[in-house]
Order: sequence, then C-alpha cells, then structure tokens
Amino acid sequence: MEPSPDQSNKEAKAYDKILKENFRSILLPIIAKRENIEIVAARPLPEEINTTINRNVDFLMEVLDAKGDHFILHIEFQTEAEAEMVFRVGEYHGFSQRQYKLEIRHFVVYLAKGKTKMATNLPKNLQYSGYKLIQLSQIPIDQFIESDLPEEIVLAILSKFPKTKLDGIIRLILQRLQKVCQNQAELEKFIYQLTILSQIRKFDLQTQKIVKAMPITLDITQNAFYKDALKKGWQEGHEQGIEQGIEQGIEQGIEREKRDFTQKLWILQEFSIEKIALLVDLSLEEVTTIIVDHLKAEGISEVDAVHTIEIYLAKFEAIQK
Repeated sequence: MEPSPDQSNKEAKAYDKILKENFRSILLPIIAKRENIEIVAARPLPEEINTTINRNVDFLMEVLDAKGDHFILHIEFQTEAEAEMVFRVGEYHGFSQRQYKLEIRHFVVYLAKGKTKMATNLPKNLQYSGYKLIQLSQIPIDQFIESDLPEEIVLAILSKFPKTKLDGIIRLILQRLQKVCQNQAELEKFIYQLTILSQIRKFDLQTQKIVKAMPITLDITQNAFYKDALKKGWQEGHEQGIEQGIEQGIEQGIEREKRDFTQKLWILQEFSIEKIALLVDLSLEEVTTIIVDHLKAEGISEVDAVHTIEIYLAKFEAIQK
C-alpha cells in the first residue's frame, strides 16, 4: 500500500529535521573532506527561499528553427542601466527552465541613448551547471560506525553494507550508540533518529523489532545484563562475601558482553581484527583468542582456526594496499 501524500510529506519533514540537526557536526565535514575544502568560518542562512514571487517577463516564445533546434526565446526591454540585470535574467532563467525544460536564449534590448556598461555574463564561479552527488549508500559503513559521534553513527543505516547482514548491522549501531551517548535522553534521541532514518531504506520494521528486543538503556541498574550479573554475583557472594560476589558477577558479565560483541563483529566479516579490538575495547590478543574459541566451538580445529584468522588478516591487508 502506497503512503498517502500527507504521510509522505510528514516523513520527508522528519528526515529533513534529523539531517539538519546533524548537518553542522557531520555532513559539513564530510563534504569539506570530499571536496578538499578547508573551512575557516561558516554561518547559517535562512532556509526558506521565497518561490511565490510573481515574475513577468517582457517576451517569451517557444521556437523551432530550420536546424532543428528547439528552445525558448526570452527578450527583456530595458530603458535604463540596471546593475542587477544579469542576476534578474538568471532568476528568469531558473523559473522558466524548470517550467519548460528547454534551452533558453536570453536577450536584453537596451532602449536608452548611449552605451551601457551592464554586465551580460555571470563570472564562471557564479554560473550554475549542475551539482555534485554524494550517495551515502556508496560510503562504506566503517566510516560512520567507528565514529565517537552519535550523529554520525546513526547515518550508518544509510551507508554501504550487505543487506543480508542487516540484523547484525542494526545491533552494532545500537551498541555503538549505547557506548558513545552521554545520558539516557541523548541515547533515546538518537535511537528515535535511527528508526526514522531506517524508513528511507525500508529497514524500519526490522529496526523497530530489534530496538524492542534489545535492552536499550544507559541506566546500569535497569539493564538486563546488569541484573543478571548482579544475581550471579549475589549467589557467589554467599561463599565469597556479598560485596566481592557482586563485583565479580558484574566483571564477568562485562567480559561476557564483550565476548558476545566480538563474535558478532567477526560473523559480520566487515571489520579487520584491529577495528574489532577498537570497537570492543580489547587487545588484539584477546580478540584473537575469542575468535579462535568461537571457531573451535563450531567444530574447527585450533590449527584451522588460526589459519582462518591468518587468511582474514591477509584479506584486509590487501584491501589497505
């Protein structure tokens, strides 16, 4: 079922709001880096452009000539010199070209006496000849997911990654947001942004399903993982002392979470061992050990597991070269 025009308009406004909120901290640096622009100062301008202005031209005609050229002929009559004339004709050009989608040839007939010094051409840097396209779906996901900025991490849902690994990618985005957000309100804000942005790629149902299934919180006392660790620590505390048992239970829970996270990143096959270590906050040796244990649990011998990791390392070394 196709969305209604009102629904589509609301969704577009929601996307725009999120992108505008994140633009200054994320998209502006991306464009600056891509175009090799060193920005030393910038200021926001009004976002509304008045398109309701009624513009009446002096003469406009659709023409087909003997050579087969099909174009719009535009003529303006001017009785005095006007410094802004070249920009006014440019304004006519934009409106007329959007309406007729044809080549437009402009002429200004100057009726006053003497020789005018009105500019007839815009400088090259002011001439519109098209725009540069930035496709987020063609930017590798690691350029977003490895960031420490939540504004950048949420854009990972629009980046380049195998659709077959969507579930793992969504979980990874959520885990990264949990790690970098400073408080619960900020976390909830960016999870909301993620669910809205996922609609663009039609990932919203899967995103909402995973968000509901995961314990999304920064309040450790409300975290399911914390409660499990606390319970285990309490049980062990009967033998080792309650306080010591709780601390040990929490530490073991953290280690278990890091182990599970490492295994998920390995299964995705999208990140180098070094990047996995960085994301999980473990050493290379610890990550390698977890992966070897994971492969052994799947029935692979330790020798073959080590060989598998060596091949994986070689693959990423070749990519970097």
